[in-house]
Amino acid sequence: MRSRKTQTAMKRLMLLMLAMVLVSSLVLGAVSMEFTANAAQTSGQVSCNVKFSMPAICCDAGQKVDLTSCGVQFSASSGITTGGITWTYNGKTVTSFTPDAKGVYALTATSGSNTKTVYVVAKNPDENEYLL
Repeated sequence: MRSRKTQTAMKRLMLLMLAMVLVSSLVLGAVSMEFTANAAQTSGQVSCNVKFSMPAICCDAGQKVDLTSCGVQFSASSGITTGGITWTYNGKTVTSFTPDAKGVYALTATSGSNTKTVYVVAKNPDENEYLL
């Protein structure tokens, strides 16, 4: 049986690896254009639909993401859930999220018994690409 420290380190490593794959996809242009089409910016805020295969919300650092208007596809075989989603960041329930700096932030979306980690990927406002 692994120690708690080892388990925590492994979880962090897995999260980092997943974030690297996600960012690599963004950087290499392998991101589905459907995601961009599903993201809408209104009054400097971002709202979107998060697909199961692309669990990311892209925005600029300092830009507010209105999580109440974001839908989530919790499994590959389900549709997008648009209501009744509870969002958490660092163990606290949130209805919006504003990344303070360029980076990748892991949020959790929950609806009923469904849970999905969704990454907010933020770039600097003066940058054209998501390079971390």
